[in-house]
Amino acid sequence: MSDAFDPYLEWLGIEPHEHPPDHYRLLGIARFERDRRMIEAAADQRMAYVRSFQTGPRVKFTQKMLNELAGAKLCLLNPNTKTTYDAVLEGRLAASGAGIAPGPSALPHDLLPPSALGAEATQFPHATATVGPPRRGEVWHDAGVPQPPPPPTQPHSATPAAPPSTAAKATAGEDAQPQDDNPLYTRPWFPFVVVAAIVLVAGLVWGIGRTLNKPVAESEPPVEVPDEPSEPVPPVVEEPLPPDPVVINQEESGAINFQASVATLHGDNLQLKLRGSESVIEGWTSEQDWLSWEFKVVSLPANPFFKVLITYAADEDAVGGRYGVAIDGEKEVSGTIPANRKPNEFHTDELIVSISRTGRHRLSLRAKEKPGEELMVVKSISLQPVKAR
Repeated sequence: MSDAFDPYLEWLGIEPHEHPPDHYRLLGIARFERDRRMIEAAADQRMAYVRSFQTGPRVKFTQKMLNELAGAKLCLLNPNTKTTYDAVLEGRLAASGAGIAPGPSALPHDLLPPSALGAEATQFPHATATVGPPRRGEVWHDAGVPQPPPPPTQPHSATPAAPPSTAAKATAGEDAQPQDDNPLYTRPWFPFVVVAAIVLVAGLVWGIGRTLNKPVAESEPPVEVPDEPSEPVPPVVEEPLPPDPVVINQEESGAINFQASVATLHGDNLQLKLRGSESVIEGWTSEQDWLSWEFKVVSLPANPFFKVLITYAADEDAVGGRYGVAIDGEKEVSGTIPANRKPNEFHTDELIVSISRTGRHRLSLRAKEKPGEELMVVKSISLQPVKAR
């Protein structure tokens, strides 16, 4: 098998001139995407696609790619690290003149194996438009089908309507009653009716007013209004729970690689930053701050020893500073920042640790002695199995 195989290009469609890709390009989403569901779905989709090659001839490339995808997912789903990452990435793009161009869409479903598609594969590719019933006054017209003309309205008859029949006259033998054409107000009894109506209305108004203005009985206690609090109670703001740490799996070669973007930061000063296109951890100004990574060992080498390769940069005033590396908080080994290196350029120290069992572990990096303002800028850590002689 040729070592010229490029998993970024062959699996994710990322051209060589785009290496190393930023997190958004790696996940195949638009730069500075803010939809958490879209970020998580794109990461899970690409990780499922890469896992489909774990049983093929390219298996040795899969674990490194999965670790990078998991690191990008964790960084972009954490509001704090995403804000820092976006600010640095936007500044770098503006300085390079690349602009804030959207990234390509996520990996298309037709490239995924059936085992990695999930429930979305059962959805219909095209939606069928539906039409509701016509509203009043509307007529549906089907294409190519003529509609019958509406029925003609009945013409109005020119013959005038017959006049209503007159009332029947009085039957024989009944006396016709004389009609009085004088108005009511000329009747002698009309003034008395008006006076009686005025008295009745006045009595009703007086009774209603007395009922509404009835005083409250002395036996009823007054209603007490509670005093308002002198200071408003602030609303309770729930802090979002931190995301679970990414568990980095051992690669086929036996190595375990820890990137800065997947580290758990302990303390108030440490921050995830970008230098060029790579994530680093800066702000190590307190000896109480420390870093950790979760990882899983699948197989142990013939001897239980691993080389710890720590890549970092430090200022001149950090020379002589000391740090410690421990596995599960035990058997800590220490390193010293040497003087024979260029300031602010990345340098790799080598230490030796032992791991005696498979399964899940935690690697921690702590400050032992900090002579200057900042201990170091951490780029990555790698565990490499020591080959038996």
